[in-house]
Amino acid sequence: MSDSLTTTDSVADAHTIAPAADAVMTDSAGAPTELHASTEAAPHAESKAGIPQLDASTFASQIFWLVVVFVAMVMLLSRHYLPRLQGIIASRQNKIQGDLDVAAASQQKAEGSKDFYETTMKQAREHAQTTMAAVHASVKEVADKKHAELDLILKNKVEESSVQLEKMTQDALANLKPVAHDMTSVMVEKLVAARPNADQVAAIIDALEKHRGA
Repeated sequence: MSDSLTTTDSVADAHTIAPAADAVMTDSAGAPTELHASTEAAPHAESKAGIPQLDASTFASQIFWLVVVFVAMVMLLSRHYLPRLQGIIASRQNKIQGDLDVAAASQQKAEGSKDFYETTMKQAREHAQTTMAAVHASVKEVADKKHAELDLILKNKVEESSVQLEKMTQDALANLKPVAHDMTSVMVEKLVAARPNADQVAAIIDALEKHRGA
């Protein structure tokens, strides 16, 4: 308890001695004390004077130099930079217009090529269709002609075969008449126990042929 009271008293003495020492140092250094006071007074005077640009006594000179700088800038821009900018803009416009003209010409050329291609393809299709129709007609004509010739040849062959067959039939019948005559005579003789003569056998054969034809 006594130790804490002693510490508190020491801190209080230190705070009491520090302002006194500052006062002594200030009092002992006379010139520095006046300089410090004057230094602290200067900012207060400047703050009371304000910003120089807002001082009403300098408005005329500020406006004059503003006009001079503005005119100088306008003359500099109009004589040096604006012509260059105009030239650059004109060059860009000419380039853009040239590119647009080239693109338009290319598009027109492409459209012309497309029209030519479509016309050529249409003509080629029409020519191909005409050629195919002509070839088909020619092939049909040749086929019809060959078919007609073949029909004629087959007809002639059939007629010739018919004639030959008829002739062969007649020849065969002619060759078979003596055999038929003999066989008929034998058969009649066996049936009636009498041999018929040649006229009777011929009459019997003719009757049989007429009966077969009917």
